[in-house]
Amino acid sequence: MANSSRRQKPIDGVIALKDFLTDVSANPVGYAENKDLLSDLKDQRRTAGLNVEFFVKNNYRRTTPMSLNTLKNYSNEIFDDGFEMINKLRINALDAINLFLVKENAPNKRTKTGLQKKVSELEHLLEEHRKSNLVLLQGVASALQSLRNIMSASKIEAKDKLCSDSIERLKAIVSINPTPYDNIDNNIVNINPLRDHLK
Repeated sequence: MANSSRRQKPIDGVIALKDFLTDVSANPVGYAENKDLLSDLKDQRRTAGLNVEFFVKNNYRRTTPMSLNTLKNYSNEIFDDGFEMINKLRINALDAINLFLVKENAPNKRTKTGLQKKVSELEHLLEEHRKSNLVLLQGVASALQSLRNIMSASKIEAKDKLCSDSIERLKAIVSINPTPYDNIDNNIVNINPLRDHLK
């Protein structure tokens, strides 16, 4: 009977942890201010050792601290997806809190402070694009000069050398830009993100 009782305690603890992580994912607002919890959810071992009281389905519940090995063993025994499911719930809970915090800290266009912050972000973005445009203009000027040199070259070997040098020079110029505008071999950069910022 004692063995049965000792066995039931970690089983109940694993089930409680599953329900807790599920509740965090569904209601991150209730946990977002708990910085210790945010740190615990980043680590499997610390998540296994959680000792948290929570309220779900009109009942107060409490997780049971246990070792990571115990959590893994009983999770694999109780659930079809085993510990993998618990770990996914942990990641989902962490992501839910982080997403909530990002939204909370995002500038609110309806307030003066929010508008000022948005304007500052757009001014910074515009300045970055101005710098990128200057670099690209330099690249265009270099390409035009290279085309003139290629046209004036009489030998095929010279033309090939000029083309090769021009390609390397253009790559070097473009590499000055910040990512993702620093690689001429990538796809053409989509300007929609800038438009989205202006909305």
